Amino acid sequence: MIASLLANTSINVTFTLDQAVRLLTTIPAYYDFLQAAFSAATGNVTMQGRNTSLTETLTIDKVYLFILKGGYNADFTSQTGSTTLQGKLTVEKGSLVVDRLIIR
Repeated sequence: MIASLLANTSINVTFTLDQAVRLLTTIPAYYDFLQAAFSAATGNVTMQGRNTSLTETLTIDKVYLFILKGGYNADFTSQTGSTTLQGKLTVEKGSLVVDRLIIR
């Protein structure tokens, strides 16, 4: 079906991001992996992971507080499960606080 607009018309469109990780900064930034988000961080930071599984190695090697909260729904508005890290997590420097993170 093809429709023609004959007058001024407003429409609302919602787009969702496919990235699995959100870095909470002044303007939130989105990443495909935990390590990419951590590498972009420049100070004490909170990172949110979707309710998904990520296969990677995460190395915390910066001297600041890093908070990792997992299990968020698609639009990061609520925690509905857990984020699973399929790989290795190493803390070399700084501090790490986790919530709803499974490491396998």
